[in-house]
Amino acid sequence: MNKSPLNYLVTFAIACLFWVITGLVLANYLSDVISLATLTIEDFLLYYRIAITVVCVISLLSVYYWFNFGSKDATAADLDHAKKVWYQYFVVQIILAVLALFVHVILLLDEGIIFMDYLTIFGALSLHTWIFYWLCTFLMSPRAVKYVIPPR
Repeated sequence: MNKSPLNYLVTFAIACLFWVITGLVLANYLSDVISLATLTIEDFLLYYRIAITVVCVISLLSVYYWFNFGSKDATAADLDHAKKVWYQYFVVQIILAVLALFVHVILLLDEGIIFMDYLTIFGALSLHTWIFYWLCTFLMSPRAVKYVIPPR
């Protein structure tokens, strides 16, 4: 699975699977348990799905960039730089999840959503950002940078 285009296609399939899990299954769960003060549940689900779609696309592009970056000959010659790039993108994914949750909290501040529901939303955002990034780069990185990703 380290060969192009298979790694790109499998990564896209994983992103779609994660979106179905969080955008449909988890969204249905949230629509049953969340009580909102003024916003309709349809509007809440719209905001939620927009947030996970945006972070999913950004994370997918980050993984694609890593695959492209890792397949270059210059990258194989400088693995310390490759490791720094991987960690930088990983930290960006964590920041992206936190930032998306922060925007979600600001948009829904007056709705009275409880902490556990925000924690569930953060779990979904994390699944689409840093967990997705780590999983795809760990399983399908090009051979030159395969051992850069922790815990290898």
